[in-house]
Amino acid sequence: MDVAAIRQQLQEGNNQCLEFIFQEHASYCLNTIQKQTGISRDEARGLFIDAMLIFRDNMLSGKIETLSNLRSYILNTSINLQKKAIYREGRRKEAVSHLMQDLVDGNPSVEWQIIDQEHKAELNQRAFEAFNSLGAACRRILHNFYVRHMSMTEIAEELGFASGDVVKTKKSRCYKQWVGLVKPQSQKA
Repeated sequence: MDVAAIRQQLQEGNNQCLEFIFQEHASYCLNTIQKQTGISRDEARGLFIDAMLIFRDNMLSGKIETLSNLRSYILNTSINLQKKAIYREGRRKEAVSHLMQDLVDGNPSVEWQIIDQEHKAELNQRAFEAFNSLGAACRRILHNFYVRHMSMTEIAEELGFASGDVVKTKKSRCYKQWVGLVKPQSQKA
């Protein structure tokens, strides 16, 4: 199926070509995405579907005029989406790490770029107070992970937990508890 035929079908509201493309390329792409990124089948499926939607949007907008290999296009789009997600997660972890370091240092004046100036001081103070109100185990886990950049296994060994998986679960709960304490009452549901 060539680009012009796909575009025409999509412009006419006929999405059967997408179903055909999905059925034709899903198995190969999902396996390759999993092998190259190490993610689960469900995560790979999500990336593949997102890539299909991007393909459709790019076809309708005219961004794609020629296409030598549709499978490669969708596969590379999927992998690039995963790379972007990893990059965003790294940036989020870096921001949390800086926040944690400032909280540990007793300096609640962290600069958060996403919040306007008048709310920074209030939010930083709430974050500092919320961190200090967490239990000792939560504070130590979060500090070791975000500030000392320790692995889950290292934290488990240092704090006497059964395994890194136990620490991962506990860290997730502690982080959610911390965020819940920081959120203003109006945002809690």
